[in-house]
Amino acid sequence: MYTESHRHLAGSISPESIWNVIRYSCNLSAAKSLDDVRRQVRLMHDNCNFDYFCTRFDILNKIEWHSQDVYYVAKQVFSDMKDEHIEHATLTVSLNKFVKSDDLVIAGYRVFGILDLASESNMDVNYLLSVSYDWPLELQLQTIGLIKPLEKFVAGIDFVGRESAANWAAYEEPLKLWKQEGKTIRAHVGERPGTSDNIDLAMKYMGITRIAHGIYATKEQQEEAIRRGIVFDMSIHSNIYTHAIELTKHPIKQMQEAGCKITLGTDDPVQFNCTLRDEYIVAEALGVDIKALRQMSFEHRIK
Repeated sequence: MYTESHRHLAGSISPESIWNVIRYSCNLSAAKSLDDVRRQVRLMHDNCNFDYFCTRFDILNKIEWHSQDVYYVAKQVFSDMKDEHIEHATLTVSLNKFVKSDDLVIAGYRVFGILDLASESNMDVNYLLSVSYDWPLELQLQTIGLIKPLEKFVAGIDFVGRESAANWAAYEEPLKLWKQEGKTIRAHVGERPGTSDNIDLAMKYMGITRIAHGIYATKEQQEEAIRRGIVFDMSIHSNIYTHAIELTKHPIKQMQEAGCKITLGTDDPVQFNCTLRDEYIVAEALGVDIKALRQMSFEHRIK
């Protein structure tokens, strides 16, 4: 059985499920066929970069989601994870992809309530609330402010998107309540070349407990993360498909040997055309001790 702490709900919805939602709702302005959906969702060429990768989710914003649609795609995602023998999972959920509402509390209750109904009884699944660096700051702060009304639904918060757009100092005060409640605070940082400084900023202003990717963490930052007990939720396929780093230069083996706490996940398995087992196969090819990695992924799963 596997544990996965780094997986996004939006990146786990298959083209077939998206097409069925579009077809049944007769919203053909979003796509004309299943092949059209695949062209919009999957990474289609070798010259991919991070901005191009982000466009692979635009189709979800074109759909007017109904409760039954969210339930349908959630069932598909949970079924896929069950087929992958995933026993413990954490999904990052972006409310604005599935509910177009000015009331974020209502949106949160609706989406997380549906996810709870759709979840598999024999699978331990929890959720991180997604906040994008690219959103207007007001929307970011409103979403961070959902800690109390959505406390029973979420295990933490996950900052995603272009690190260059982050408002680091603005996060410090509103995240204090998340820390007080013992919630996970994760940031996608150190994911692209030239972004290692963002790891320091995230530790200083956000008090992060986990880092998504962090492949450009310096030796000193790795040592500081070890000292603070910060976990790196890594995803090799993601880094390779977005051309963040060459496979032979991926630091996961070095970080494991240095004593970093590491988990392995698929990130966005539909876009990266991978399963969690594929991740472990690549990690093993890089010389990683996968038995130790699987054990660490379990011990440091998000609860």
